[in-house]
Amino acid sequence: MRVNTIVAILVILFFCMPTGLFSQSAGKQSESFRIEARVTGFQDGTKFYLDTWASPVKKLFDTASAIGGRFVLKGNYAGLQPPIRVCLRTKDYSSYFVFWLEGEQLTFTASKEQFEYAAVSGSVTEYIESIYRQSILDIKKELVNLSQLIRNGNRTDTAYLLAKSDSLEKVINTVKKPWFITSYPNTIISAILLAECSKRIPKEETIRLYNGLSDPVKNSNDGLKVKRFIELNKEIKIGDVFTDITQPNLNNQRVSLSGSKGKYILLEFWSSYCGPCIRENPALVKMYERFKEKGFEIYAVSLDSDKAGWTKAINKDQLPWINVSELNGYDNSAAIIYGIYELPSNYLIDPSGKIIAKNLRGKVLEDKLAELLKDNTK
Repeated sequence: MRVNTIVAILVILFFCMPTGLFSQSAGKQSESFRIEARVTGFQDGTKFYLDTWASPVKKLFDTASAIGGRFVLKGNYAGLQPPIRVCLRTKDYSSYFVFWLEGEQLTFTASKEQFEYAAVSGSVTEYIESIYRQSILDIKKELVNLSQLIRNGNRTDTAYLLAKSDSLEKVINTVKKPWFITSYPNTIISAILLAECSKRIPKEETIRLYNGLSDPVKNSNDGLKVKRFIELNKEIKIGDVFTDITQPNLNNQRVSLSGSKGKYILLEFWSSYCGPCIRENPALVKMYERFKEKGFEIYAVSLDSDKAGWTKAINKDQLPWINVSELNGYDNSAAIIYGIYELPSNYLIDPSGKIIAKNLRGKVLEDKLAELLKDNTK
């Protein structure tokens, strides 16, 4: 048996052990790292950056310029606890790859044409994630092709392409991610994947997968997100009575959804960085002006994190309804309660407080409101 094969088997066994710890936590942590990179297709002098990914505080570790397709990146962990999710990228992100940084010596190999399929060695956590990436590789490639076809526009089969894309995403979230989480309960990657798919699978399945995680993984940041989801999410369906929420408005005054009970309420989830949300705002403003005096209200929950961006979008599009936000992105408690994982999303609530529809858009929403509010004007 080849040495590489033996190492791979030992790594997999380690991560499947019921009492194992994720990553290197059982051993002495490295204080510094060095990455030897080899890339093809880039001009000499192309500058590369290594910084943290999706961190509350961005940290730039190092920069280097490629000469002859080679460069070295290095740095100190400086108190950060490996494994750390990092991004190796060009300045404009035209080429980038996200991976797990840990250990002292790593190698990075990629081509410009397929930078998103780079290979990294020297990190156990990265090796484990590569198993997951390989399991969805064919699906991801097909999704990229579908996305390109949809972006081309003017196609008679766009609805079919969108449906096929949704079907493939469902396979990833309901089959591939649960398989990985069950197979590798001792890696931080499983907590991240479960946090991603928890709103897309039955809650009882989320609970089962969460209960199977090791204690260190449960207590990681993403593990705690899953725990919060299990505690808050109500699995709300059409026909249910709405769950009340109270959040701050632009003036930091707390406003409750129940304060508009007795009207038809559109509970709208959006954000200032969501392109489809912004494009839909003008139509929503017209609907609001048409129906507000007849007993219609919009309670809009923003999944923004930055108050300045949220405020600017409200003022620019002149959004006159109730606007609230906790300014903590998808960790917004209302989004968790209502199981929101994509934007825009909405629920339509009748005057008795019952949810009567979900994700009505454009003319469909307008016609529904005209029917409910007995408004025949155009």
